[in-house]
Amino acid sequence: GSVRYVGPKAFSGNSTITSIKVPSSVLAIDVYAFAFMPNLRSISFSSGLREIRDGAFQEANNLGELSLPDSLEILGPQAFQGSGISSLRIPNSLTSVGSKSFASSKNLSTVINSKNLKKIGLGAFDSTGISSFEFSNTGLELESYAFSNSKLSRIDLGVPLEKIPDYAFSNNPVTSVSLPQNLISIGASAFSGTLLTSIDFPTTLQTIGNFAFNGTRLTTFKAPPNLTFIGISGAMRLIVLKITSLSFPNNTAALIFRSKEHTSEL
Repeated sequence: GSVRYVGPKAFSGNSTITSIKVPSSVLAIDVYAFAFMPNLRSISFSSGLREIRDGAFQEANNLGELSLPDSLEILGPQAFQGSGISSLRIPNSLTSVGSKSFASSKNLSTVINSKNLKKIGLGAFDSTGISSFEFSNTGLELESYAFSNSKLSRIDLGVPLEKIPDYAFSNNPVTSVSLPQNLISIGASAFSGTLLTSIDFPTTLQTIGNFAFNGTRLTTFKAPPNLTFIGISGAMRLIVLKITSLSFPNNTAALIFRSKEHTSEL
């Protein structure tokens, strides 16, 4: 009968296979089925595939363009971690990208987003070459490290998003950020190590986590009126960043600056 399922580690470590054509009868590709295949260069998926499980194509470092099938519903953790893919199209059938699904895919520079994507998992695009991403999904949820250590230069979060999690965009060459107008919290180190020189906060923002803007190029900081907490060095370290203008609302509960020379609390 027709093949419905590719088993765990079925071809893992194979060094002779260069291309794969997945027939339409296959519904699921199990864990590490095609992982660690150094010479795999292309994959053709047929409509019908519903699930790619954990690490299925991990470290397939010679893969190029990747177009996932419109039938795909589940993409497991580390599915393409450390692969060589250079471009990716996320199908409309997929609502969630698993944790570290594309992490450490250094060649990945282009991602075409899906209008139905609702969740980007822990470190899903960490340490990739992504230079831009269209955040156009209503109800989108980001998890920590989602885009950390990548190549984003501009971030436009024009869609409703209440929380930017820890390290979400850390260590990207970001020079421009547009925050959502319903944002409530910015997590620890969320924008640390970026190239930001200025940022405008929405009036809804209430908390800024530890080291959220540490190591950036901010020279001014104007807190929004509803800010109630800012963590240790959450805004910036004064000496390192040479802040020349500070403005805080009276209701800010905890603001702590620390440097090598002094510690002060406002």
